[in-house]
Amino acid sequence: MKPTYVEAIQSLAMPCEFAFDGSTLAGLRWIAGSRPTDDQIEQELDRLRQAYDAAEYQRLRAAEYPSLDALLVALWEATIEGRPATAADLQAIREAIKQKYPKPRVTP
Repeated sequence: MKPTYVEAIQSLAMPCEFAFDGSTLAGLRWIAGSRPTDDQIEQELDRLRQAYDAAEYQRLRAAEYPSLDALLVALWEATIEGRPATAADLQAIREAIKQKYPKPRVTP
């Protein structure tokens, strides 16, 4: 899920206590701790959302990668039983998924 104001506030102002009613900063009621400004909260929310969006390829890959059980069996067969075919097949699947969802290029 995309980051929310609650995560942005927690990122900026822990430890703190607050209540949040609704989906805008108008619903924020501060109870204890140093309160960040609305601008600081908005900037932190933007930063968290950019980081979330940048990691989309990781979430997409994870949803399609072979299970850990399948990987463990393939490793066992390759290293203990001397049958590398399953590991090679799984690696081909992983490479295809990496090509389908490439890492985004970082621009300086």
